[in-house]
Amino acid sequence: MYWTLGATDNSNSALPEVGKNTLFQVRPSGPLIVFGKNQKVEDIDILKARKLGFRLARRKGGGSAVIVEPGNFLWFELTYWKQNKTLEDPALELNLMGGILLEAMEMALPALKGRLVINEKRNNAPNSWPQWCFSSLGSGEIALDQKKVLGMALYRNRERSTYFVGIPLNWDQNLHLELSIMDKNAELESNRESWATPFPVSNELDLTQAVLEVLNRPNPSE
Repeated sequence: MYWTLGATDNSNSALPEVGKNTLFQVRPSGPLIVFGKNQKVEDIDILKARKLGFRLARRKGGGSAVIVEPGNFLWFELTYWKQNKTLEDPALELNLMGGILLEAMEMALPALKGRLVINEKRNNAPNSWPQWCFSSLGSGEIALDQKKVLGMALYRNRERSTYFVGIPLNWDQNLHLELSIMDKNAELESNRESWATPFPVSNELDLTQAVLEVLNRPNPSE
C-alpha cells in the first residue's frame, strides 16, 4: 500500500493513477472558495466574494465551504485504492484516516502531543455557521483546545476513497463574517469566536512529509 507524493494547482487538474495510492498537495494559484459536493452557492455572498478576487470551485466530497488562500491554508487530497473491497462505514473510514493525520501532526509538532483530539461523532456543532466547514466537527476531524484545526471530506466508491483535507494556517474571522448571508445567520456575530483556530505549522513541508511517512509505515495486517 505504498503512497507517493504529487502536487497540483487545482483539485480538478490531476487524477491519481489507477491503483496507485497518492497524496496530492494542492497549491492553488489564487484565492478560492471551495464548496462541498451538494452545497448551495446561495450560502455565500458570491458577488462580494468575486469582488474580493475569489474564484469558485467545488470538490467531490461533502460538507460545506472552505476559504483557500495560498500561504494561509494547507490542502491535501489522499486517494486510497481498495481493489473492489467492501465499503466500510464512512464514519469509520474518516476516523481511521483522522488517526493517521493526527499522528502526522504530532510528528511535525511534538509540542502538541496529547492536545490534539479526533472527533468520532458524526457531527458536533454547538455554534455552527452551516455554510462554513470549520464551524463544526465531523467524523475524523481534529480539534486543538476544543477548536477545529483539520477538516476532512470523503468521496468514495468501491474502487477508491479520496479524502479532502484542509488545515488553516491563518484564520480571518472577519472575512468569513463578511461573506456570510446575514439574514440566514442572525447569530453569527455572537458565535464568531467559538470555532476554528489556526494550526501552528512553522514549515508546511514538515507536515506533508510526516503525513507521507505515517502512510507508508508497514501495516502488519496486509
